[in-house]
Amino acid sequence: KILKDIEAVESTLKLFYGKYEIQNQNLIFMANEKGLITFVNTIGDLLLAGDIVYSLETNKGNYLAEGLISPTKISYYKENMVAKVYLETFPTYKWGTLNGEILNLSKSPNKDGFYSYKIFIDNESNSPMYEMLQNGQSGYANVLFQNKTILSYIADSFRQNTYDFLNN
Repeated sequence: KILKDIEAVESTLKLFYGKYEIQNQNLIFMANEKGLITFVNTIGDLLLAGDIVYSLETNKGNYLAEGLISPTKISYYKENMVAKVYLETFPTYKWGTLNGEILNLSKSPNKDGFYSYKIFIDNESNSPMYEMLQNGQSGYANVLFQNKTILSYIADSFRQNTYDFLNN
């Protein structure tokens, strides 16, 4: 029974992560082909089913942007939310932005209390800067929380002020 369980675990590891070996009670993943590591999950973070362990870029293709979110703002963020990525190297007025979406959002904070996130940068952004991207560039991202019209902002403000007035 134990041997069958071990074989099942081994086949699952090979299926989802490729080549691996166990050395000194550590699980080591090996790349199936030559490439550039673009992401490794933070040591000490809790991994849940479906979390990315590592990402290997084998040719010009997809990029991930990563960052940290404070604990006071984490409740606003969800996976699959639309994001606009701005790079410091490329002024927005000339180059625009890159489109992306939140691909991975940590479920627990790191040792400093911040939550990590990964944004998948869409290569269909039709931005000329996409072809000039390099790993390690710095920038920031804006995430769209709500898509409201100006009139709905005014109505919400009026509604909140009326509520505050009547309840004070």
